Amino acid sequence: MSTLTVVLLVCVAIGSAIATYIHYFFREQARPKYLWFLAIMRFLGLFFIGALLVNPTVAFMETTTTKPVLNVLFDNSASVKALKKEEQVEKIRKIILEDKQLQDKFDLVAFAFGAQPTTLPDSLVFDQPYTDITKALKGSEKLFNKRNRVQVLITDGNQTKGNAYQLERFSAPIYPLVIGDTTAVEDLSIERVNVNKYSYIGNKFPVEVQVNYEGKETVNTVFELYHKSKLVYREPLVLSAAKNFKQVQCFVTSEKVGLQFYRAVVKKIKSEKNTKNNSRSFSIEVLNEKSKVLLVSTVMHPDLGALKKAIERSEQRSVTITTPTRAVKDIASYDLVIAYQPNQQFKQLFDVRSSNMLIVTGSQTDWSFLNARSLGIKKQAIQKSEGYGAVYNPDFLSFVQKNIGFEEFPPLEDKFGRMRVTKEAKVLLYQNITGLDTKQPLLVTFDGQEGRFSWLLGEGLWKWRAAYFAVNDNFDDFDEFLGNFVQFTSDREKKERLSLRYDRIVPANLSVDLTAYYVDETYRFDPRAALEIQVRDSDKKEVTRVPFSLKGNVFEVRLEGLKPGKYSFIVVVKGQDLKRYGSFEIVPYSLEEQFTTASKEKLELLAAQSKGKLFYSDQTEELVNTLLTNSNLQPLQSEKLIEKSLLDWYWILLVIAGLFSAEWFTRKYFGKI
Repeated sequence: MSTLTVVLLVCVAIGSAIATYIHYFFREQARPKYLWFLAIMRFLGLFFIGALLVNPTVAFMETTTTKPVLNVLFDNSASVKALKKEEQVEKIRKIILEDKQLQDKFDLVAFAFGAQPTTLPDSLVFDQPYTDITKALKGSEKLFNKRNRVQVLITDGNQTKGNAYQLERFSAPIYPLVIGDTTAVEDLSIERVNVNKYSYIGNKFPVEVQVNYEGKETVNTVFELYHKSKLVYREPLVLSAAKNFKQVQCFVTSEKVGLQFYRAVVKKIKSEKNTKNNSRSFSIEVLNEKSKVLLVSTVMHPDLGALKKAIERSEQRSVTITTPTRAVKDIASYDLVIAYQPNQQFKQLFDVRSSNMLIVTGSQTDWSFLNARSLGIKKQAIQKSEGYGAVYNPDFLSFVQKNIGFEEFPPLEDKFGRMRVTKEAKVLLYQNITGLDTKQPLLVTFDGQEGRFSWLLGEGLWKWRAAYFAVNDNFDDFDEFLGNFVQFTSDREKKERLSLRYDRIVPANLSVDLTAYYVDETYRFDPRAALEIQVRDSDKKEVTRVPFSLKGNVFEVRLEGLKPGKYSFIVVVKGQDLKRYGSFEIVPYSLEEQFTTASKEKLELLAAQSKGKLFYSDQTEELVNTLLTNSNLQPLQSEKLIEKSLLDWYWILLVIAGLFSAEWFTRKYFGKI
């Protein structure tokens, strides 16, 4: 409280005393005892009113106690059910969550997790098709990152999705509670199948299959690969504890055009109990021809290699790098021409090629040469270069492309200058200049009757590809993005008004998700359309009709509850003579059912690196006692200086009303009124 406030309160007290004296004692000769009571009531009432007008601030210390957080994560994936440990998990859940001592010591919160963490339901159903332990631990750590906390992880340790949790770093101790048998049993499994999405008729495509073995004895088995019911490859295998996996590599000839289904099988051994993980199905699309891309440049640049690698990621495309002079000799045989940083040497190339071109500009581009042609963009460029970041446009309609983190990519370099778009354009990426979003295109398409042109206005695409890999540890979505762009620009056929995306092979415990993109006769996305899918089983007896729902600028449908088997479908646009046909297969394979034991070793590493401790399912009471006696998990007391204005204390108004009321009734009683 400041000195001025104290002085003002003293003045209020003196003034209240003077006013009270004048009112009750100045002219009164007789001073009965009740007069002193009235004077005190009047003095206090006046003083409190004056104090409210001064409104002093009162400071005091407030002590708060914060409990540590006990976050309990329950594995709700199908692998727990496969190990037949549902009752065990429910028993552990009851012991931990209903313990009164834990509730008193901790702020106890609980989540269930599969592919992602969710609020703990009333009862666990163990039906999640994936297990992502890393996401569950990271999510809860982020939620309580400013609190003293501990995490209890109740799981079998078998993860089918996400980064390796045992290698991650966590700031709070983790106490894994292992569910399931940790004793190794003999088991063969197909861990991974690597195959390209496309092949070409008559070509041999590679298939790479990893066969794993758990056990101590040396076993003999056979790997077989089937196309439909026909055996196309066979190889004997010898596996042991010392050599517990085999990378099988073979080449299969593409004999028929279209979508082809294959099944990889490893024969069971006598002592094997779990055979659900002994086979894996996959598909490959066989094409008739290869798309040819001509990459033309007069400069050497890392972008050339990045473009070639990304485009050739799909076997249905090949890239030839050449100079403008050589390019014109056989240019008609190429589906797409990429003109990298064009200059006057490209004159003959642009004279003979009038469509299906991708133009990439940069610091060595001759803009005066490009401005002299009707290509959709003109730029008043100067010699100084500028960095241009990317801004994703969700309203881009030429083809379906998700945002793969474009805004986080490093800037592309191009000559600085004012740009003008001279034709109707569709922009996928806009420019961001020194942190300012603009409506100037960075990646743009032109689609007219004369053909398709696309522009990438900046060099440095190799940096984008490297930046994507640094975050995601793969090039998949980035190469798919560039492949989509190349495919759209190189397409000489009439555009499809209805296109579909879906997985051809789906495990039995997952839903079948289809995405449809529909445009009207002017090739603009039409959100008013009503799409429906009609699904038939292999016997063509049952027909399931499900409408699509609109999400953004695509239509989506999810099919659930379908039994394993082969299905065909028709997608129709109601009111339009427009249909698309397709097929998929639901295979009786579940990633969560491939495990026969709990992953004790990974959970031990997790506990060690987080400074926690591993417990087994029969040590639940010991886990509870460890949490209760851990000296690092104690409530924290903190003091905080609180300042409150006198006006915030509403009860003073009641006191003032009470004082003046007591004075009035006393005066009334003694006849002073």
